[in-house]
Amino acid sequence: MKAENKKAIFILITILFLASFFRLFQLGQKSLWLDEAFSINLSSHSLKTIIQGEKNNPPLYHFLLHYWIKIFGKSEASTRLMSAIFSILTIFAIYKLGSELFNSKIAILSSFLLAICPFHIHYSQEARMYSLVVLLTILSCYFFIKFLKESKKMALFLYFLFSLAAIYTHYFAFFIIAAQNIFIITQKNVYKNQLAYWFLCQFLLFLFYLPWIWSLIQAIEGGKEKYLSHLYLRIPYTLLVFNLGYSGIIINMYAKQHLLQTILNHWFLILAVIVFIIPLFLLGLKTIWQKEHCWKIFILLYFFLPFILALLISIKIPLLAERYFIVTLPAYYLILSAGILSLRTLKTKAIFLSGILFLTAFSLKNYYFNPKFGKGAWRDVAKYIETYSQKNDAITFYPKHIAVAFNYYYKGNLEKFGVSSLAEIKNYKTNPYKRIWFIISHAPKFNYEAVLAKDYNILEKKIFPISNGIHVFLLALSESNTKKSTINHY
Repeated sequence: MKAENKKAIFILITILFLASFFRLFQLGQKSLWLDEAFSINLSSHSLKTIIQGEKNNPPLYHFLLHYWIKIFGKSEASTRLMSAIFSILTIFAIYKLGSELFNSKIAILSSFLLAICPFHIHYSQEARMYSLVVLLTILSCYFFIKFLKESKKMALFLYFLFSLAAIYTHYFAFFIIAAQNIFIITQKNVYKNQLAYWFLCQFLLFLFYLPWIWSLIQAIEGGKEKYLSHLYLRIPYTLLVFNLGYSGIIINMYAKQHLLQTILNHWFLILAVIVFIIPLFLLGLKTIWQKEHCWKIFILLYFFLPFILALLISIKIPLLAERYFIVTLPAYYLILSAGILSLRTLKTKAIFLSGILFLTAFSLKNYYFNPKFGKGAWRDVAKYIETYSQKNDAITFYPKHIAVAFNYYYKGNLEKFGVSSLAEIKNYKTNPYKRIWFIISHAPKFNYEAVLAKDYNILEKKIFPISNGIHVFLLALSESNTKKSTINHY
C-alpha cells in the first residue's frame, strides 16, 4: 500500500472517530419533538399498521425502526442511535463518492466538513428518516458512477438496491434519480453501451415501486392542503442551515413571528456565512465547471435539480422544507471542498477554513449546551402538568395529533382528549371536569389567549417557546373554580 494511501486512510479513520463523537454525544439529552414521537409511536405497531398509518412518507425507515425498537427499546437515545449509525456511515460514503468523482483530497475534505456539519449532526440525532435517505442517495450515486465507469452488472444491481431503498425512504430521493437520468441522457453518446441496461434498471425501479404508487398519489393530494409560510425565504434559509444548522440562529415561535427583527439580531452570523462560505461555494462551482470531464454536469445536477424541481412543484404543492433538501448536502460539501482546495495559497485556505470552523464551533456549542436550542419541550410540558395537576383535571390537545409527543413523556392518569378546533372544547362544559389543561402546538397562528378568554376562566398560562412553541393554558370550566391559581413556575 502506498504511503499516500495509508495517510488518507489514517485521516479518514480519524474523521470517522470525530463524526462518531459528535453524533453520539448527548444523544438522548434533548426532548423528542413531534415528528420523532410520531415515528416511534407508529414503528411500535405492526408492519400493517405502519403501512396504513404513514401518510406523508414511504415506509422503509419505520420498518427498520420497528425491528430496532424490538431489540433496543424506545428511549430517546436508543431510537436515535439508528440514525446516528446511518450518519456515521455517510461520512465514509461521501469519501468514496468524492474519490470516484474527483480525487482523494476533495474526498477527505468533504468527509471532514460533513462530519462537523451542524445540520447533518442535528438529523443524525433525530429518530426520523433523514440520515438514512442521505446515506442511501450517496450510495445510489456512487454505484451509478461505478456502473458508468466500469459497466459491471454488480454495480448496477447494487445501484438498483440502494435506489429502491432510497425512494422507499423519502420522496425527495426521486429528484436524485431524476438527476442521474438527465445526466445519462445528456451523455448518451459517451455511455451508449450502458443505455439498455440502464433503462431496464429504471423500468424495474418503477415496477418495484408500484405497490406504493397509490400512497404517493395520496401524499401529493394531501400536500395540496399544506401551506408553508415565507416560501420566498425557504431556499436562502436552507443554505443558511446547511452551514449553521438550527443552532446558529434561534428559530423559535417568536423568531418566526418577527422575521425581520430575527435577521437584524443575527446580522453578524449571516454576514459571516456570506463572507466566508458563499464565495467558496461559488469558487467551487467555477472550479468544477472548468474541469474537462463530464462528471461536472452530474455534480451540478445533484445539487441544483432538487431545488429547481421542488420550487416548480411548490407552485401547486409546497415542498420547500429545508430538511427535505438534506439529500443535496453531499453535493454541497463536494462543491465547497473543491472551492477551498482551489485557493492558491496555504494561508488563504487557512483563513477561510478558520472562518468555517469558527461558525461550526459556535453552532455546535449552542446545539449541545444552550437550552434555548432544542427540538421541542414535550418532556418539560409533561413534567409541568404532572407537577401541578389535580385529581379531577383533564387534558385537551389542539390539534389532536400533538398528543403523541405528550403521551411519550406523561406518566399521570388524567383523562386526555383531542379537538380539531377551539370551538370543540365547549363540549366539556357539561362534563365532570373542573379544570382543563389545554395544550396547543403546530396549530394556526392567532391570539390563543384572547379567543379562550371569551368563554373560559384562564387560571394559568405558560409558553414553551423552543422550536414551534407549545402553549399550555389551565382553564376553569365551572363558576365554582374561578379563583386564580398559585402555581410556582419553574
